[in-house]
Amino acid sequence: MDDFWRRGDVRIRDIREERTKRSTVEIQQAVRFNLFHILEASARAEDTGVPAKGLTGQAYEGHYFWDTETYLLPFLIYTSPRIAKNLLTFRYKMLPQARAARQAIGPSRRHLPVAHLIFTHPEAARCAVSLDEPTAGMSASETHETIRLLQRISDERGLTLLFTEHDMAVVFGIAQKIAVLHQGHLIADGTPEEVRNDPEVRRVYLGHGLSQ
Repeated sequence: MDDFWRRGDVRIRDIREERTKRSTVEIQQAVRFNLFHILEASARAEDTGVPAKGLTGQAYEGHYFWDTETYLLPFLIYTSPRIAKNLLTFRYKMLPQARAARQAIGPSRRHLPVAHLIFTHPEAARCAVSLDEPTAGMSASETHETIRLLQRISDERGLTLLFTEHDMAVVFGIAQKIAVLHQGHLIADGTPEEVRNDPEVRRVYLGHGLSQ
């Protein structure tokens, strides 16, 4: 710890409080807390990435992102070369999975989050994958491509996909079983055909006059 502060401390002085609304002591404390946060998160980076959050809470627990090391590496190279080396080695070892994910999604980058999750986490092949509106913001053609990708990944890897979606074309295009919520209450569940023909679902979501 002493070695880290010797190499990585950033010292603040002569702060103009009328502009920052904070004293020099307060800003110095904030900077050092953030430096400690970097150390706390990256010091555990042995064959793993820097987590999205460390001291700040449980959100994103277990997740890490490609840009994390991009921002942290310049600091760590000067203050903790061993940690910087570990992070670069970790990313290098992920390249085969990253290339497989890129090949799977083809020319569209819209599918990258889904493919990245599954191809870079082999353990996902043995469990259920939860997706929140995987086609949000996509065009009709991109939505169609995503549906095909999800179906292919599910079939090839034997995955169970659990997803939340408001696009009925996506829901009926992928799902083998559907649960319908309205105002926090379950109003129907069953096969796509059963849900499509459910009177309450038709009234709330599909419209009274929807044809078969």
